[in-house]
Amino acid sequence: MKKFLTITILVSAVITAMASSVVAQEYTSVSGRVEDASNGRALGFASIHLLHTNISNVSNTDGIFVLKIPAAAQADTLMISYLGYKSKKIALNEFNGKELRISLNQSVILLKPITIRPQDASSILKMAFSRISENYSSNPMQMTAFYREMIKKRNNYVSINEAVLDISKASYTSFRSDQIGIYKARGNYDEYRIDTLLIRFQGGPNSALELDIVKDPFLGV
Repeated sequence: MKKFLTITILVSAVITAMASSVVAQEYTSVSGRVEDASNGRALGFASIHLLHTNISNVSNTDGIFVLKIPAAAQADTLMISYLGYKSKKIALNEFNGKELRISLNQSVILLKPITIRPQDASSILKMAFSRISENYSSNPMQMTAFYREMIKKRNNYVSINEAVLDISKASYTSFRSDQIGIYKARGNYDEYRIDTLLIRFQGGPNSALELDIVKDPFLGV
């Protein structure tokens, strides 16, 4: 009888704790439609954020959103934002169980006028190359880089090569070439996904460095 009484008390305590937890985690939902104030167009994927929490959501393609608010945050404020529009703050008590229509006004961005003057492209390039010693380092540099090379067939990768590189970047005012050392490397090749004819283009870390047109001016000027 004593064991039965103990089990009954424990079960009652568990049920009471679960009930308290459910009450403590009560939620209410707020919903609305985000639209352009000038024409009523729905603003899909607008950001909706409860200011003093990490609770957020985005509107669907019709501009409609639903957000669950915990009981402890009923006095909080929603921030609605959309790229190119002014953000708006709305207190939760303004919803009153109904779906609000939230209109956002477009942001006006004033750009300073610019003047474009036609110039000879060849002269501009020659001027840029003549100023290499002023604009680029005259001292050698030691660099660490990450390299990745992939071959893809439809949605599958046939070959992947990755490496961490140590690069000795020579001065831009000298004729010394850059040097590369492979610190760590790994690769994978799936022979069952590759075609019988494989065309391999020139690549590798060295080719990537040769794209530095300041050190290798191949433009023909």
